[in-house]
Amino acid sequence: MADENADVPRRDRPAGPELARVHDAFFDARGLESDVDWAEAAFVRLVRDDVRVDVVEQELNDAVPAVRDDQVDPEETYGPPQEWARERVSWLREAGLDVFDDALMLDVRGSVVAALAVAAAISLLLSGSVVFSLLSSAAGAKDLTLGLAIMPLLLGAVIMIVIGVYARSKARHPVVVTMVICALTVIVGSMAIAGLIVPLGQVGPRFSGYWTPALVPAYAGAAWAVSRL
Repeated sequence: MADENADVPRRDRPAGPELARVHDAFFDARGLESDVDWAEAAFVRLVRDDVRVDVVEQELNDAVPAVRDDQVDPEETYGPPQEWARERVSWLREAGLDVFDDALMLDVRGSVVAALAVAAAISLLLSGSVVFSLLSSAAGAKDLTLGLAIMPLLLGAVIMIVIGVYARSKARHPVVVTMVICALTVIVGSMAIAGLIVPLGQVGPRFSGYWTPALVPAYAGAAWAVSRL
């Protein structure tokens, strides 16, 4: 029996190189655009779930042989594309494989740059109190101690640690467990910050509070310098 789709031209599907190769692989398996539709839907779902695009391509290529060898609809073999994609994502996460493109997963340099950028932003808020003291009848700006000077950096570091813990924990644990781990991280981080800045504020050097705005360009410049490494 002749294939009724043999003379039907392929659809013009805009796609990146990975998805285009998946399109070709599924079309070559049985010559049906419906198979390509299934693959495309699964591809999109996997990408939306933060699976790296090269891994998505490999996952779908691994599904091609069953369609080609048995000449069956991929939905009959694997089920609806979204369901199959969700199952693959669950398996990949449970296996703990490093195959996810999570925006929260920063490398060491990215984390340091982000911590310094957060420190610059917090320093800007501290500088606001100095400006307020100049515009009001307050006695004067609060002294800038060493503890107060490094507090923005410590807060930035703790924030980035919490983000990193969350990004890694959510891939391996339920939401409730992830929230508990993050809360414990915040508590430990807060205690560590207090344990550092309080003694330094009492025994370390003291400067005029009007030097506080200088922390903003100092931390911003450090962030820029690290980003250029």
